[in-house]
Amino acid sequence: MSLKDKVLFVTGASRGIGLAIALRAAADGAKIVIAAKTVEANSKLPGTIYTAAEEIRARGGEALPVPLDVRDEGQVREAIDQAVAKFGGIDILVNNAGAIQLTGTEATEMKRYDLMQSVNVRAVYMLSKYALPYLRRSENGHILNLSPPINLDPGWLSHHVAYTISKYGMSLCTLGMAKEFEAEGIAVNSLWPETAVDTSAVRNLLGGDKTVARSRKPEIVADAAYWIFNQKSREVTGNLFIDSQVLAKSGVTDLSSYSCVAGAALSDLMPDFFIGKAPERLPVPQIVGGAAQGQPRPALAAAGKERIGADQDKAALEGADAIGQYQTFSLSCRNSVGMLKLNRPAQVNCLPMTFFEELPGAIRQLEELDCRALIIHGQGKHFCAGIDLSVLGDEGFLKASTLKEKERLQALILRLQAALTSLSEAKFPVLAAVDGYCLGAGLDLVSACDFRFATEKAQFAIEEINVGLMADLGTLQRLPRLMPEGLVRKMAFTGERLSGKRAFDCGFVSELFPDAESMLKAAEECAARMAGKESSAMAASKQALNFNGGHTVSDSLQECARLQALYLRPEVVMENVKRIKMR
Repeated sequence: MSLKDKVLFVTGASRGIGLAIALRAAADGAKIVIAAKTVEANSKLPGTIYTAAEEIRARGGEALPVPLDVRDEGQVREAIDQAVAKFGGIDILVNNAGAIQLTGTEATEMKRYDLMQSVNVRAVYMLSKYALPYLRRSENGHILNLSPPINLDPGWLSHHVAYTISKYGMSLCTLGMAKEFEAEGIAVNSLWPETAVDTSAVRNLLGGDKTVARSRKPEIVADAAYWIFNQKSREVTGNLFIDSQVLAKSGVTDLSSYSCVAGAALSDLMPDFFIGKAPERLPVPQIVGGAAQGQPRPALAAAGKERIGADQDKAALEGADAIGQYQTFSLSCRNSVGMLKLNRPAQVNCLPMTFFEELPGAIRQLEELDCRALIIHGQGKHFCAGIDLSVLGDEGFLKASTLKEKERLQALILRLQAALTSLSEAKFPVLAAVDGYCLGAGLDLVSACDFRFATEKAQFAIEEINVGLMADLGTLQRLPRLMPEGLVRKMAFTGERLSGKRAFDCGFVSELFPDAESMLKAAEECAARMAGKESSAMAASKQALNFNGGHTVSDSLQECARLQALYLRPEVVMENVKRIKMR
């Protein structure tokens, strides 16, 4: 078998699986078109189309780096024209570029839906369409799509419908085009990893070394692709291949050399998405727009395993660990630690109506990403100076003369309360890191968090009384459980400010710091410790603590027993006990 002088057009080939496929072909002396977006080095995602070209040439192949956004029809046609002008044709098209965001329907923005449809299924269709005239001229033309078997287990659809249909759309292209081009002798197949694959995204965003230890090397996919390319195109077509199955066909049954950790058994590795029965709970990525990832992406399966998508590298290209596009805050998740930063420093991070509309969806998205802890802080000198005055100045907001208007106002307040309650009801602990002003609605917000860090410059106040309002978003209900009620009453009636030190002295603030830098560092260290704990135990502990309020000790103990039975994972406990005994 040899690919000498064959021309491969590979999308997303600047790193990861795409580059591994290109390098495997280059070893035979193939001619590779590296078609990808990355033209400048990125500290998180090393590798560009130009560095990939250097590696290909060093391996013995020829290379043509071509900047390409696979969504742009003009760029696609130009890239194919360049490939043909340079190498005289195209023998093999590898549709490896991809986008991923593992969010549920409500949490998926339409532009992210469109991105996945464009980068995944539309790009496959378009590249195949424009490469077709040249593939016809090849003696052994192949199209290979990096897409999964079509597993109709509803679990693979229900957790991230948008992503799944985009990937299954690629596989439908495989099946349909294989039949369509059958008479012309052009093979169309799909290839998908059996397990997680070690890529830059795994190292940077999906748990780092811990996840790498449960992954295989990209070379396993490359070797499987190599076997497919060397088969007669009229005989091997219309398949939705799994890499390990392909290698078995080629006579390779010992896959241990592909494991990132020597001696790792298949049971030690993370299964990829769409392989076998769907887990009961899945992640989201964080992404396409971000990628989702760290333990952020993995999901806990019924059998206690996580799963990683094969588009992980492309997810990182779409925005690293940033999640979604929010107007009033930025949101990210790395190594299972979420970071929500209020991003309106020019408005002293005052909260507009949009914030209350965005917050519940952001919490749901973090839960889907298997976030284990969340830090909330403010950009600039102040955490939050309260609700945006434009909201209070809105005549429609304050107008409450008729019964209908009063009912409308009541419904609006309940919606705002529910938005902040999403913090206290989140399955993970939420830590507020406060510097400068924390007034009015800002105090409502941090009161809904599990605990608070603050700087000595922090100032807390029930500011509503100063504009003629009662605090109505949770402060009056939550603060008396967090500090002496007499102090809460004094703040509620006078509007006076509580210093960071006094808030620490009365127990409202858990830790006090001299400046924002040291506070955020400590918050990140604390969140990392929490993220390292078993997520089911953390969720159960938070629910038990929340239940205590308003219930007797007896009722709370019964609820505690119920939660333990519901959330207990014996295999995790046994593993931790063994680890403790070995110390």
